[in-house]
Amino acid sequence: MQAANQCQETGKGQAQLSTSRNGASVDIEGVSSTSATTTAPASSSTIPLPLPATSTTTSQLTNPTPARKKKAKPPCTAKLAKQAAHYALVLDVTVWGPQGGGKGKGRCPKDVDLLIAQEGPAGSHLSTADLKTLILSSNPRHFHLKLPRDPSATYRILYYRSEYLGLESKVDILTPGTILLPPVMEKDVGFGLSGLQTAVLRPGIPLIPFPVLLLHKLQGWDDHRLAKEKYKRDKMAQDAKDIVRLLAMKSSGRTSEDANTEGQDSPDEWSDPLLFPAPDGPEFMRISWHQVRIFCMWLPDKSKLWKELGFVVQPLTEEELKDEKAREEAVKEGEKEEKERREQEGGDARGEEEDSEDEDKKDEKVAEVVKEEKEHERRGEAHA
Repeated sequence: MQAANQCQETGKGQAQLSTSRNGASVDIEGVSSTSATTTAPASSSTIPLPLPATSTTTSQLTNPTPARKKKAKPPCTAKLAKQAAHYALVLDVTVWGPQGGGKGKGRCPKDVDLLIAQEGPAGSHLSTADLKTLILSSNPRHFHLKLPRDPSATYRILYYRSEYLGLESKVDILTPGTILLPPVMEKDVGFGLSGLQTAVLRPGIPLIPFPVLLLHKLQGWDDHRLAKEKYKRDKMAQDAKDIVRLLAMKSSGRTSEDANTEGQDSPDEWSDPLLFPAPDGPEFMRISWHQVRIFCMWLPDKSKLWKELGFVVQPLTEEELKDEKAREEAVKEGEKEEKERREQEGGDARGEEEDSEDEDKKDEKVAEVVKEEKEHERRGEAHA
């Protein structure tokens, strides 16, 4: 925890994002930070072990096997400096997700999730793809797009970097309504969950309200749990750790230290119509309560933390257990199909390579025949 706080203090960066509806422009400026590092003392060399007291051959005496040396670990200061540079890539928009929960958490966020709320009628709002294009066109020096893992996907992933070929951070652009995210505006609701108090990671960066962050992190954990792709299921463990850390922020009584948990004792925070508006809000809360019970089934020792927030944690019924088992079976079946598809694609690729090699061999044979015919004609002309 101290390392994370030190990382946060030493790696403060600043970036500003401003939008203009008339000019349709975005000005983004990144300022990278620097951090002092100290050199760790070099570790003492390993003393080679003596040879065993047995008969040895001449080759063993002339070519003794050197003792293996342990690979030196990078110093802690180097790790903190890398994390500090990563923090410099944070942008000035409503932050949620990994960065939103970063205050007081025990790890350095790997990416930045931004919830961008737009004024005016919904029909005039820019889509996620339009926002990425607008940001990229306004500052191509610091932003660029990459292809996702799925080659059939039509979207592109936005990345931010402070300098060319330098450290980069993935930037996820989200809009209200995406995965039931609320249309949170700073003028409508305080980010500290208590009146109009504002919670900030640092001055200028507002955070998403704590209930929204916690429940959407829970939704991400459940989505990764039921995902067919292995790389998504691998994120499930880290999601669970993040959820437990967020829950601990309540029980440890750190509201005075961490502004993003300030006001979390409000009894209406889990039914606030501004945080969970209709028509999707009630359905989202119903799903969240069910996901809390599933989470407690996986981690029963964390049930107390959820109860302290006001959630009623009850065991799943037999019918619900059957449904969960059916979902898990569907995940296994999907994993099997995905594996077979990858193997088939690999086999097709190998088959194409073999066909290409056969074509090359045929071309070589044809070239040899043509060469022999030309040589035969040349000799005949010379003889004549």
